[in-house]
Amino acid sequence: SSHYLLLLHHTYSAPLLYSAKFHPCICLRIGRSAPRPRLRKPTPGVIRRRSSIAIAARQCYSSCRSAIQWPNDNAHASSMSRQSKILWYLFASSLMAATLIWDSIYEIDNVPDIERSIFARPWSKYAEGTGSPEDRITNGTSANEYYTNHKMPSDLPANKSLVILIGGLRAGETAWETLYENVLDINSADLAVMTSKESIYPNSTLFDRARYVWHYKQYDDWADAVDLVRGHGWRVSHLHLFKPTYPDLEPGKNDTILFGGLKGHTRASGIIIFMIRYFLIQAIRDNGILNLYNTFVVTRTDHYYMCPHTFARCNLEDRDVIVPDGEGYVGITDRHLVASRDTLLEALDLITPLITQPYSFDFSKHHNSERWLQHVWSSKALHVKRCNRVMFTVAREEDTSRWRLAEDELPGVPGLFIKYQREYNGTVDGCTRFHRNSRPSYKGNCMKCGCGMRMYNRRRSGGG
Repeated sequence: SSHYLLLLHHTYSAPLLYSAKFHPCICLRIGRSAPRPRLRKPTPGVIRRRSSIAIAARQCYSSCRSAIQWPNDNAHASSMSRQSKILWYLFASSLMAATLIWDSIYEIDNVPDIERSIFARPWSKYAEGTGSPEDRITNGTSANEYYTNHKMPSDLPANKSLVILIGGLRAGETAWETLYENVLDINSADLAVMTSKESIYPNSTLFDRARYVWHYKQYDDWADAVDLVRGHGWRVSHLHLFKPTYPDLEPGKNDTILFGGLKGHTRASGIIIFMIRYFLIQAIRDNGILNLYNTFVVTRTDHYYMCPHTFARCNLEDRDVIVPDGEGYVGITDRHLVASRDTLLEALDLITPLITQPYSFDFSKHHNSERWLQHVWSSKALHVKRCNRVMFTVAREEDTSRWRLAEDELPGVPGLFIKYQREYNGTVDGCTRFHRNSRPSYKGNCMKCGCGMRMYNRRRSGGG
């Protein structure tokens, strides 16, 4: 098949084609009687990221073969002189080299937002630590501007559920053992970890258990990270409007902890949480993970699971997202979610609407991350189910926090401290119900135990 020349025009190499929304796979037949080049719009998925260029090449070749059917291919191939073949190969090499050079100088900010969000360039010139050995992933590919691959599997997963831990590593091995027993093993789920490279747990067993490990960069001012979403324009249109307090408004309804992580916003970590989720979106897309699993759990690294969290059997239809009871703070808790592949990316993206939609402070939406999450999910028509709480947040004495320090010792578990007493009480109640409804003599149907129930006209969950 060497007498077919396949030219894969990557989307970033053909900016003039954006208006037509057409990404061509050009097939040139090489031979003395070769006709004009024919264009065939590739099937969905032909043009992918460069990390999948081999797959794209095979699909493009198949597309060419179906588009151009020629008899006596061997006769045409044999009719070519050696000099003609060499000239064609030189032409192909030159064209591919020109394509890569164009990509290296073409500004990513000129790419339409929807294309940039889908095709994240794996070797952008904006890459963090480009050329630095410690900032390169283990297989030798440069880090991109969002995250660094630390561990990737070479085989396809056998499981259909993926649990993703995000944020700094906390709580230690005792807490993580409950994750293995009551979440991963009981659901036959795989593990992924997106965390900072800076950790007091460099030898965590999480890294051994995980199929995927990604590292993100820490920022002194997370506004620099937000620039990666849609460029610098938000600094002009939005940043000056993001304030800790608004003195002109009614006292008690004029403050916010939504913007923690930005310079001047020292309370909580709202922007940090949103950006880590955004980095996670890029990692999921870049590595083709979305189509490998049916069910996804996104949660913290410092949860202690008191009893089994059975989610794999849940039917997530009609745009359902499951969250545990409580810790909503007049919104929806942002510490744990269960979603399908159809809703996962929508549920994770909280930063884009914050910096692209017109902003005017509204206490009901912007007071904290829980209220903003509720507003965004509602605007996207995501339906929330609440299940019994089976986990609570813990910490070790050496762990750090931007918000609340854990003070109350966890009964029966030396070295661990409870961070939120109300969350712990809710877990005790939820696990009591789980064990009661798990008895062989129980004849009821505890739908809320694992998969949750929609709550209509219920009192909004609070927190302490």
